[in-house]
Amino acid sequence: MIGAQVSAINTQLYSGSECGTLYSPYRNPPGEMDGTGSYVYAFISGGSCYALQTFEVAKTTGDLTFKGAAIWGDACAGSPNPVALPTLAGNNLFAYSIQPAQYPCNYLPFLIAFNRESSGTLENYSSFSETDPTPLPGGWSFVPIVADLTGISIAHDSTNHLAITVQATMPFDGGQEYYSYSQLASYTIGSDGNITSTNTWQNMPTVADQSINEMKMSRSGTLLAVGTQTGVQFYHFNGAKPITEFTGIIGTSGVITTMAWDQDNHLYAINGASGRLHVYAAAKTAVKEVSGSPYNDVCGTASCTLIVRDLP
Repeated sequence: MIGAQVSAINTQLYSGSECGTLYSPYRNPPGEMDGTGSYVYAFISGGSCYALQTFEVAKTTGDLTFKGAAIWGDACAGSPNPVALPTLAGNNLFAYSIQPAQYPCNYLPFLIAFNRESSGTLENYSSFSETDPTPLPGGWSFVPIVADLTGISIAHDSTNHLAITVQATMPFDGGQEYYSYSQLASYTIGSDGNITSTNTWQNMPTVADQSINEMKMSRSGTLLAVGTQTGVQFYHFNGAKPITEFTGIIGTSGVITTMAWDQDNHLYAINGASGRLHVYAAAKTAVKEVSGSPYNDVCGTASCTLIVRDLP
């Protein structure tokens, strides 16, 4: 049972409000709490810049205290703002997001990173660097790809690893040519927040229907769920080692717009078109949709948020 509201705060009274309001161009909420429940991060966009505000949560009262804001510019001022809410790492020390390509300002999408100060504030990580998977020969290189509906194409385990959707690209006639499919890469987060992948184009899996709406890692950090336009596909996540295929697309759930795991390897997924809730049970050797799923009239809107709480 969820209790009454205990606190609220106006993000427009603090640094970063000049970048817009609490807003996400994708079907995901513009705010997130860290894994300890100590800090809340609010994503501000809609104008000519972006901001990630940090608020500390009082343990006893739930009161919110503004701690600071990371602010960065929009490469194409006045154009749509497609950056998604950054994904916190499992260690809560860093966060990562993807800036999609915005012509004519930047022709390639790229990763942006944040590091957490002692105050809890997430700050721009200006010296961030990455080592991407080894691409196929012939001038190709890998870039991160933003999920179509939610913008969430970065997932984390409970320690220092990330799963990121990538796609090979190369210069072509003044622009960029993209390879015919995207792949799933695993990265290791270093103690300095820089990330490295030892994967190659030959050992990274692809997605069945080539359309990723959202990715979510299981609580155990061993299973990766990918929501697509036609259902959910599951993969084994193996830390720094390559991600491996587990299932094809399970069921006929259709357009998945939000997902959440419980501690017993059940995945809950909302169909954004019908509002139905689909529930999947993952075992070591197989995944199946549970009896009685889908459940009708759960959401009723494509923009609802799904939160799973485990009872003691």
